[in-house]
Amino acid sequence: MTLPAILCATGMLLLGWQTFHFYPLFPAHIASHFALSGKPNAEMPKAVFFGFMWGIYLIVFLYSLFATKVFPERDAKRLPDSDYWLAPERREQTVGAVQTHLAWEGAFTMVFLYLMLEFVADANLRTGRLDVRSFTAILVGFIVLVLGSRWNFKRGFKRP
Repeated sequence: MTLPAILCATGMLLLGWQTFHFYPLFPAHIASHFALSGKPNAEMPKAVFFGFMWGIYLIVFLYSLFATKVFPERDAKRLPDSDYWLAPERREQTVGAVQTHLAWEGAFTMVFLYLMLEFVADANLRTGRLDVRSFTAILVGFIVLVLGSRWNFKRGFKRP
């Protein structure tokens, strides 16, 4: 198991701990959507909220770890110089690189989801509103990290 896969699995454990910790603390209906001001403007039953979140967690986890097991040829053709990188003598190494990249993105996403639930918990249990400035910084950081990771990934697939 690679480091990003271990981080992704650890992320699932942390998200499980978060659910176990916060579920009994949340009221029956929780603020789940916030205006730009940070004020809650939508709520949902906590069971629905956690069910939705766990659906997202599982999709991210499974996709990041197993997407390359069903690495379709049409997706493989999106790689720069795909004919070179998918030649039989390089295909296994290329698929491994794609799998590692997806696992890293999954780990980044798990960290983001963990932090997002922390913000929702803070808004519901302590402050009554979302800390928009901090949340925006985390969101922008996540987007920059993912885009930078993808740029670096594609840059690594230039023909030698």
